[in-house]
Amino acid sequence: MAPGRALDLFAGVGLFAGPLAGAGHAVVSVEGSGNSVGLAREAKKRRDLPDWTIVLSSALGFLESSTDRFDLVVADPPRAGLGAGVSRALAQLAPAKLLYVSCEMPTLARDLAFLLEGGFAIEDTRLYDFFPFTHRVEAMVSLSRR
Repeated sequence: MAPGRALDLFAGVGLFAGPLAGAGHAVVSVEGSGNSVGLAREAKKRRDLPDWTIVLSSALGFLESSTDRFDLVVADPPRAGLGAGVSRALAQLAPAKLLYVSCEMPTLARDLAFLLEGGFAIEDTRLYDFFPFTHRVEAMVSLSRR
């Protein structure tokens, strides 16, 4: 995907935002934890990434109040998942591409139903075993607008 405007929801300390910004995307990171936002701001300074904006906000609060448009959204929510509100707000935002990273398959399945209903289509899925010898598996689902 060519560089564009990217939204990093549930951004944490910038695991995805840093590489996206480094690849030329103008990134807005949204994170609800003040500690994580502080660490992300330190990472931004160390990497000298001027096109990386870090916002302290809940995902739903940001999506409901922002008028920004994004080409790409990366969402890496906690085990509780996106939920109906964030899923529907993402469908309204209508980015060209959505990457959903999940460590909890039941909430991923629930949220995918909302996203598919909202006009997205699944392009690809990948599973990653970051925690060998445990039941934990990370999934990444690539979705695009239909």
